[in-house]
Amino acid sequence: MAATLKAAAAARANPSAVDPVPDNYLIQCSANSATITHRVVLEAKDADGNQVPHYRRSVHTLEKRGGHWVVVASAGAQLSDGDVLRFLERDWAAADVARDASWIEKNYHDDFVGISSRTGKFNSKADDIADVKTSKNTITSAKVSDLDVRMAGDVAIITGTYHSTGKDEKGADFSRHIAYTDVWKKQNGRWLVWSSQGTTVAP
Repeated sequence: MAATLKAAAAARANPSAVDPVPDNYLIQCSANSATITHRVVLEAKDADGNQVPHYRRSVHTLEKRGGHWVVVASAGAQLSDGDVLRFLERDWAAADVARDASWIEKNYHDDFVGISSRTGKFNSKADDIADVKTSKNTITSAKVSDLDVRMAGDVAIITGTYHSTGKDEKGADFSRHIAYTDVWKKQNGRWLVWSSQGTTVAP
């Protein structure tokens, strides 16, 4: 509750905050009732001038009355750090499909060090940005699963499985399964990828 009130106060004090962005919708529907849940991301400057994201989860209950859907209840709550990180891992997979180098620029720590699951090469933040921009591989789908999040203050260790499909630089289809460990570090209110290592495994 305190975190929610703090975020609301920051938004009121910062009229230049970026408009809230709802995403990650889940809809469960029957003939006359429905439940919609989604994430809401709001970025606002903190007292030190840092642009800080605030994450919430909203739930809406609807009923069909007279042939029209009507919202009968709504609720929202601040996401825990663990849930924020699970969403960020999914966002990362979506960024792979979109070849979104700006996601790396925004969400990698400047001291990021990664180890490629395919080559064993050590990669920096700049290396990964360049790879996204120049790679001739095309990823058509990517998803993460089996996520386990362990927290230690402002550091989190996440293990999981990453599965992607697409075409390589020669146009051949590929399907890759990777067991991975990511280390995230919270800096100025924002979780950033600090390290990542993957190992290719059999499907």
